[in-house]
Amino acid sequence: MKKLDKKYFLLVILLFFSLFSYFFNESPNYSIDYTQEKEEGLISEESASEIEENFRIIVHLAGEVNNPGVYQLKEGDRLVDLLKTAGGLTDKADLELINLAVTLADGQKIIIPNIEQRNREENDFKEQNSIDLNNLAVIAGENNGSLININRADLNQLVELSGIGEAKAQAIINYREENGLFQSKEELIKISGIGEKTLDNIRDEISLR
Repeated sequence: MKKLDKKYFLLVILLFFSLFSYFFNESPNYSIDYTQEKEEGLISEESASEIEENFRIIVHLAGEVNNPGVYQLKEGDRLVDLLKTAGGLTDKADLELINLAVTLADGQKIIIPNIEQRNREENDFKEQNSIDLNNLAVIAGENNGSLININRADLNQLVELSGIGEAKAQAIINYREENGLFQSKEELIKISGIGEKTLDNIRDEISLR
């Protein structure tokens, strides 16, 4: 093939590829270096720049990175390439929550998370789901064996309470069976025959747990 024919043939191929990428918005996941073609005069500087532009993506980078902003990269580049371009991560970046090997996409926004924020959230979760040691101490005190558990005690145990005879003891059991476990000591006054005075007499003798 003559050199002139070769030039035309290459130009036609490049033009076809460029038009295909433009109309179908599809580009291969690799970049092309046109240095040799430009040096041989097979393609102009302007045409090379236009074709190379079709292989570019624009990505927004934010969060714990030294130089956040909008970056232009080659299609197929990965997050690690973007971070190198942006000057790397800060010392507060949470490496466990990012995938350095992820492939970037045009128009994508990537936020590098803060490790201190994750630590705060984990601590808040632990605090919200931890046992209140003060309440635990109270519960332990109530279960020291000297108190009568009104949610578990039988008739013989209940009659040991001050001012509680068999009738009131049975009324406590009946109430418990009909309404469920007592949620507070004050709930006892809902039982017929047990008033504030009786409750005050047995308040320090009973427990709920």
